[in-house]
Amino acid sequence: MAVHDKTDALVPFPVAWVDAPPTVSRRLVLGSGVGALLGGLGAVALLLDGEYPLGFTTALIAAFFGASAHISSRAWRWPGRRRPLVDSVDGIGLRFRAGAGGWRFTVGAMVAGVPFGVALGWAAYHDPTPTGRTWVALVNSPILLGWCLFQLWNVATGCLRRGEVLLTPEGVTYSAWGDRFSLPWDRAARVDAELSPGLGRRAAPGVRVTRRPGFCTSHERTARGFSSTATSHLPDLVVRADQVEGDPALLAHALAFYATHHELLEELGDARALERVRSGRAVAPHLAR
Repeated sequence: MAVHDKTDALVPFPVAWVDAPPTVSRRLVLGSGVGALLGGLGAVALLLDGEYPLGFTTALIAAFFGASAHISSRAWRWPGRRRPLVDSVDGIGLRFRAGAGGWRFTVGAMVAGVPFGVALGWAAYHDPTPTGRTWVALVNSPILLGWCLFQLWNVATGCLRRGEVLLTPEGVTYSAWGDRFSLPWDRAARVDAELSPGLGRRAAPGVRVTRRPGFCTSHERTARGFSSTATSHLPDLVVRADQVEGDPALLAHALAFYATHHELLEELGDARALERVRSGRAVAPHLAR
């Protein structure tokens, strides 16, 4: 695929990912786009007819499908993201962040779920001809409202946060939704790029940090209601590469480089590591063979 040979890429594309299938289906992308279009047209028609509650609800559903189409299309094109997006935290370490689209979409859905739950309960409570569906709405609306408020509290307190991979002189930390995984460098045996079938229905590109015998990756659950699929790969540490913002190959090479060059780990304590990665000098040759 020509997309793997872009001239602005700093590091070679891992050979294990060359034949990786799209992590989402084209059908999902097209279906979400069609749903957003039809929902938007329906919302406009309802609003013009004066059906404001139903119109706004339909518009909300259309926005949901539109955001889903956008996010899934980016996931479908993940091999083309070869931009060197990496930074540090207060000048220390390397930080690779997960895509902002999925995070904003999730938080936006939580925010939208609050008025939607209130409106659903209010409409069901004032239904002059209650039916079975009315009672279902009355039961589900406080559940939806409570769940959204609880997760927004997790976001506000930092328990639920945008995913990131952080490389420090001590080791690697992977934060994914409501889970945090960490593994010190001296307990990491090797780093490989792979296709991990356990990451979902489709084989997804991953970076596996294999732990040394007798050790395991530490795991901390920071929030309830969201769980990372990386838990299924414990005691090793596996990072979803296609969810990284920017060039996923840059993350794979940086992890493998510092896992095999312990004498250079002190670079992660200042700006030298960031300069090395951004200049394309953090390369692990075994990933490209």
